[in-house]
Amino acid sequence: DWLLQTDLAAKRRQYQTWRKAIVDSVQQSRFGHVIGDSAVSSDDFGPVVSIIPEALPVADTAAILDTEFQIECRSGYHCAALIHPYLGSQHDGTLRISLG
Repeated sequence: DWLLQTDLAAKRRQYQTWRKAIVDSVQQSRFGHVIGDSAVSSDDFGPVVSIIPEALPVADTAAILDTEFQIECRSGYHCAALIHPYLGSQHDGTLRISLG
């Protein structure tokens, strides 16, 4: 029922707007490095942003975002631990924000 009553195109547009705002904010503030090719259209990404924070360990950054700003996110290696040496995040993993 919910799926049939939901405007999925509108949801996707909303997630793309949110994702772009997060990516732009991270890049402008130099908070960290966004994983993914910024030259690729945001239309080609799902509602997830993965970041390597610059100043603090990933787990500490996630805890601060949760306790201070009520932004829930995941930290660590997630489901693809073998990709982290390629991304440069082998020591700490990434900070992953899922929208929706």
